[in-house]
Amino acid sequence: MMKQMNSYIDSVFNKQDDLLEEVLSSINVNGLPSISVSPSSGKLLTMFILFQVQKTS
Repeated sequence: MMKQMNSYIDSVFNKQDDLLEEVLSSINVNGLPSISVSPSSGKLLTMFILFQVQKTS
């Protein structure tokens, strides 16, 4: 199920944006462990948070 969802999200948000590149670079520079969610899942989670913020504002 997650692979299908990630494929769909990737098809909608196909490009890797500057912010994601910055975050990934910062993680490596600071010796932090890799993130445990895919970029597409991260984008979906970000959208959910933004929707919730808008709903409660």
